Amino acid sequence: MPLVQQFADRISLHSDRGHYVATQEDFRRHYGRDLPPLPEGIDQRGYEPGVRHALAANNSVLDGGPMPWPEGDAVLAQIDELIKKQLDDAEAELAAKKQKVEDEIEAQRKAFADKAAEQQAEMTKQIERVQAEQTEFDRQNKERVAAFVAKRNVALDKLAAVLQRAGASGAETQEIIDGIWPKPPAA
Repeated sequence: MPLVQQFADRISLHSDRGHYVATQEDFRRHYGRDLPPLPEGIDQRGYEPGVRHALAANNSVLDGGPMPWPEGDAVLAQIDELIKKQLDDAEAELAAKKQKVEDEIEAQRKAFADKAAEQQAEMTKQIERVQAEQTEFDRQNKERVAAFVAKRNVALDKLAAVLQRAGASGAETQEIIDGIWPKPPAA
């Protein structure tokens, strides 16, 4: 059975084709205008075409309205369009919320990717620093080894000269030097 219920803050329409409940503001936007305001002292209206048109306050019927009520009949005639507009609003609101969530997810993904790239860049710098330190250590170590080998060779040459002045043969001198500093094994 078709029914219009009007309250101070909302409108409710019912028919066998569906139900429509909206704030006054949404109803105005969907329908294009307001229903006539409730009379002073009345906080609700109930209109069933051909049955009743009750004006009530605090859930007590105080008076009746005109029968038929043209404004109520006109609104009920538009219930399909009003329901469609309300569904369109709900779909638009849902789409906006979905887009907001997708935007937030994308922002979080970007923030995560940016943070990961920042950490990767920092790790790359650390690796490059360690590699540079290792290269410098290797260079210094080669210099130390080369300096040591040069000093050793000078010392061994001096020892060979002393041994030869003392009368040692070349083979004896080499045997003594190899005993002090053996040659590394062949690779």
